[in-house]
Amino acid sequence: MVVLLLSGGCLFQKEKNPHETSKVIVCVPGWKNIPDMGINASYLTHINYSFVRIRQDGTPYLANPRDEGNLYYLTSLKKQNPQLKILLRVGGWDGSKYFSDVARTDSSRRRFASQLVVMVAMYNVDGVDIDWEYPGRIGAGNHYLPDDQLNFSLLLEDLRIALNRMAFLRSDNQHYLLSIDAGATKDWLDHVVIKDITQVVDFINVMTYDYYGEWDNRTGHISNLFESSCEPYGNSVSQSVRLFEKAGVPPGKIVIGGAFYGRWWRGVEKMNNGLCQIARKKGGHWQYHTIADSVMKIPDYHVYWDKKAKAPYLWNEKEAIFVSYENPRSLEAKVRYLKKKDLGGIMIWEYSGDRHGELLNPIHKEFHR
Repeated sequence: MVVLLLSGGCLFQKEKNPHETSKVIVCVPGWKNIPDMGINASYLTHINYSFVRIRQDGTPYLANPRDEGNLYYLTSLKKQNPQLKILLRVGGWDGSKYFSDVARTDSSRRRFASQLVVMVAMYNVDGVDIDWEYPGRIGAGNHYLPDDQLNFSLLLEDLRIALNRMAFLRSDNQHYLLSIDAGATKDWLDHVVIKDITQVVDFINVMTYDYYGEWDNRTGHISNLFESSCEPYGNSVSQSVRLFEKAGVPPGKIVIGGAFYGRWWRGVEKMNNGLCQIARKKGGHWQYHTIADSVMKIPDYHVYWDKKAKAPYLWNEKEAIFVSYENPRSLEAKVRYLKKKDLGGIMIWEYSGDRHGELLNPIHKEFHR
């Protein structure tokens, strides 16, 4: 069975539930009109809906007029798949400004936890996913403190207590889920108490993508499984997994990330078909369906495969444009890797990038080989 995570990523995870096997979570942005996306609930086990935001006074809230309708639609998908789990994803890159304030004191943490649990009950969902980007760092203009390291753990503990209390009061015999989204680097691990977090959460969605992007003046893979031959000590999914395992996170709680999009650079030097080269101009990003349906059909773009990194890329020598992205081959390799490592699963950012199911379908098939 596959999971859908509506917010911006895709996660495959194995839980300790005897009635469920493996699962994939596909995140879909909350600002989309989700009923128009044609979600195949029979492939899914979880949906993380993005985003719940946080007001300056620490109150969680739904900011988009479409949110309530989207959540109603998502819960209706349980008619197709009764085992489908839906979580509220809180924060995000541009929604984490007040996490530090919320986590700062016992009273603010408990108030926030109780308010989130009310939302879980109100919208009839199955848990909470905390996407604080990032504790102890400014991120997109966040408030932050050195105490974030400890306070993050305490916030998650209060959320776990509040979710368990709701299950007790409801007498519904349900385990309400709690997960987080984590940076894929040692720097992220240095700003949290990962051993405490691991004991509280059901799984950790490690955002193993955007290793490179148009903000860099050098090209590289955005979500490569292994290190590239031209960057033997560079970032990779396998390296991130090693970091989390070394920090004490059980493999079954590690969920790796994949990308349903690509990033591109202009003014790229021509050596090595543009890979690991200086880029003199900024580029941008494209969803996968744009790459597959439009960009790859332009004769000047040529497809290459980095055999060592298990990652595809495009090179347009005429216009000096380099594109890093994921395709069915790279995602199948990730699924084989996580199955071999007995990891929790794969999280994909984000579902709407795969308009025709060209990426989700092979992921689903590879999980069931």
